[in-house]
Amino acid sequence: MDLGDMVGMEADMDQIEHPLDMSFTTNEVRMVGIWGMAGIGKTAIAKNLYQKHKHHFKIHHCFMEKVSSLKAKSRDVNWTHSGCDLDEEGEAEKIKKRRAIKTYALDFLFLSQLTSLAKSPLDLQKWLLSDILRKKDLKALNLGQGAPCIKSRLVNLKSLIVIDDVDDVKQLEVLAKEASWFGPGTRIIITTRDKSLLNSSSCAVYKVEYLKDDKALQIFQRFAFQGAEPPIAYNDLSISISQLAQGLPSALEDFGIYLRGKSLVEWRDALKSFREAPLEKTMVDLKSSYDGLDELGKAAFLHVACLFNGEPVRRVRKLLGQGKAGMRVLKEKSLIKVSSDRRITMHRLLEQMGKHIVRQESNNNPSQQRILWHHDDILRVLDTNTNKHLIEGVVLDVCELRAGVHINWDDFKPMYNLRFLKIYISNQSGGLQPWKEYMTLENNFSVHKLRFLHWDAYPFTTLPTSISPDCLVELKLCYSKLKTLWRGTPKLVKLMKLDLTGSKDLTKLPNLKEAKSLEELILKGCSSLERIPHSICKLSRLQKVDLSNCDRLEKLNISISDSKDNGFEDTSMCLRSVFMFFFGTEPFVGNKLGCSLTDPSIRGNLQIYLKLLEGSADHLSFVSENHVCHDVDLKSPPYGFKSLDIMRFKWVEKGSESTCNSFSGFPWLQELNLINLNIKKIPDDIDQMHVLEKLDLSGNLFEKLPTTMSHLTKLKHLTLSNCRSLEGLPELSQVESLTLSDCTNLRTLVKKHQGTTYSLLELWLDNCKKIESLPNELKHFTKLTCLDLSRHDFKTISSKMVGELTSLVTLSLNYCNNLVSLSGLPLSLKCLNAHGCKSLKTYSLQAAHSDLSPCPNGKDYSSFTRFPAGRRSKEVNKISAIYSLYIVYAIKSLISFFFRCQYVLVPASRKQQHVVRSNM
Repeated sequence: MDLGDMVGMEADMDQIEHPLDMSFTTNEVRMVGIWGMAGIGKTAIAKNLYQKHKHHFKIHHCFMEKVSSLKAKSRDVNWTHSGCDLDEEGEAEKIKKRRAIKTYALDFLFLSQLTSLAKSPLDLQKWLLSDILRKKDLKALNLGQGAPCIKSRLVNLKSLIVIDDVDDVKQLEVLAKEASWFGPGTRIIITTRDKSLLNSSSCAVYKVEYLKDDKALQIFQRFAFQGAEPPIAYNDLSISISQLAQGLPSALEDFGIYLRGKSLVEWRDALKSFREAPLEKTMVDLKSSYDGLDELGKAAFLHVACLFNGEPVRRVRKLLGQGKAGMRVLKEKSLIKVSSDRRITMHRLLEQMGKHIVRQESNNNPSQQRILWHHDDILRVLDTNTNKHLIEGVVLDVCELRAGVHINWDDFKPMYNLRFLKIYISNQSGGLQPWKEYMTLENNFSVHKLRFLHWDAYPFTTLPTSISPDCLVELKLCYSKLKTLWRGTPKLVKLMKLDLTGSKDLTKLPNLKEAKSLEELILKGCSSLERIPHSICKLSRLQKVDLSNCDRLEKLNISISDSKDNGFEDTSMCLRSVFMFFFGTEPFVGNKLGCSLTDPSIRGNLQIYLKLLEGSADHLSFVSENHVCHDVDLKSPPYGFKSLDIMRFKWVEKGSESTCNSFSGFPWLQELNLINLNIKKIPDDIDQMHVLEKLDLSGNLFEKLPTTMSHLTKLKHLTLSNCRSLEGLPELSQVESLTLSDCTNLRTLVKKHQGTTYSLLELWLDNCKKIESLPNELKHFTKLTCLDLSRHDFKTISSKMVGELTSLVTLSLNYCNNLVSLSGLPLSLKCLNAHGCKSLKTYSLQAAHSDLSPCPNGKDYSSFTRFPAGRRSKEVNKISAIYSLYIVYAIKSLISFFFRCQYVLVPASRKQQHVVRSNM
């Protein structure tokens, strides 16, 4: 990619210049490694830095481009090579052309040294010395002289060196193994796709991230239209195609050049094609990192691409039977990322490349593929009698099947190497029942190596005996017809997760004493389940149990205790737990056997009698529908909770009140939810919860909050929905997400202080109609990206209201029944939700920017005013508003914890976000 065609590098360059110290405040030798996936723009960034700063180094500068493409000749050094043999004359011609168009300004005298094309470590060293010293005829070096020669000749020179596209640590060892080889003030830039290569060098590492949507669109249009103004008719297609590249510059360039000069029809056809697979050129560029993997690494990459993209990294390691090293290698080679919540994310183009490789391996013969994921391929394989022994994984979305298609799962019998089977229903809005008629299973269905079985709406009452339990790592049979799993005591020695959610016919579980590795037991909604095997109390690795809505459970007795020797390879998972004793049982005496449960969830028609509560856990929550819990009289609160939820299902304005006495006993809480408890006063010592990050006080009766909340420096998420007596807020400059839905008496948002900088990014003000001078209040939140003003009575939205919110991305105006006109929206806006705005008549916005389909007067797009053509980089996709209603079950329970209240609900899940309002 030419330097002039790169957009958005300024921030990258600024970040890299700091560790390079290009202001030369020190004479130390500085090294920086630029790391990122193929095509991310590493070389372009390095070239720009080189061009910008080479004048500081007189003639002593060198740009060694594409070191990875040079093939080693030496028998002593075995370098991997993923490119093609270079043609010397062709390369020389390319160099001349680059010089002519000033791609980078190396003197041709020394660029001509490249025509000799380094074939060994010595040649690399000669290349470096020739360019730095500006000498053509260097004295011949042998393998032992190279490093000393570099040091003796460069140790007194201030040099700028760029080593581009390194793919083998030996390349760095012969060129820049030690900083002591180079003179004071030397700056060395290394670009690579493999972070592990930089671990051996004393250099800072900078990771290049994907481009944001607006920059990506600019790059794509620059290549597609050669810098000319894009025609309006191509706007929406430009946005859609540029987004398929997910911010990868090289793919944007490839897409743009391919589509240059083509018609709208050809663009639409290309869009469909790009959704299935990238261009061949893009694939070749990306494949170089894959080619550098060993066989285990390649297999892991292909399984992630075809099966596990988006899954938790620890779970994938266990399913693949690999240790931490396998996923770490993929991450270091920029083939995957691991998100903040520890999930694997693979770029969609890499995923497409992986699937393409799987198809190529089998010569496009589905029965010879190692993994099947397309429903047509799966049906074709099941309908044939060919050899299927190479198939390791099958992923089938039942929603993709045509009506009337009948599958006999006995056809899986020849797949005796099958390890991963996932039969899922992506669209469950219509229920799971309609799909069951397409599945039949014969008794001789045989898959002895199966490690992962996920089958939504499994239609049979038991599992076939031919499924070997000792291989299973994860078993997920949600909404099944199961009555039992196996008889006797299955040897589930590898099983880590058992999820039988919604299996209403399940009456009992097998003895789980052999499931020594079990970490999660999910039985939510197993309403016929009568007992839990006592053996789970002896499972030292068990962390999570969900018994929500297991209404027939009787005489439940679970003891959960500390387990220091639980076999976890990750010591952060060795957490203390809670002792729970249920109605009709007595506490254990003597030694406390148990498991390390960190997320207990109890909910439904259970008779819960908390005779004792001690110990500690990450998260504690209870739910009971019909039975009243006895008081828990604790002299001191349980130690170590990070999350505590206490909630009544339904808000009742005149319901019984709860008194909250003090928070001083909970300094370790990170999340606290006290919902629908009619608390009238929040204690001033709330600031004693020094590490509190999330607080939900929805459905309470306080008129104000203590000013000490401003001392909660870690508080980022505050929810105060349905606090109908609340009139104002304390200073909350630290909060990033604030929900004030249905705070019908709220009048002010900010204190009248000058110079306060607010961190607020998300603000929900739906049905907060009494706020005085709303535009003046909103202008304080300059960082706001999401704003909800639904169910308000204003007649117009103009620049006066939201025009100063220059970072705003999402605006919701749903059911603003009096809203007549809409204009002056910030150019940053990407999503406008305006459902049910019955009076809306005029609006000025890009047609593709909003979903106004529910608005009776909003269907004629000809009345839209388009943004000026020069602002196309701000255009965004058409998206629809999606609403979720979180409904929890009614409860009549009593818990006294550190305050007393009459009717409360302590929820089963930390995921609970919203409470059903009484007026719905």
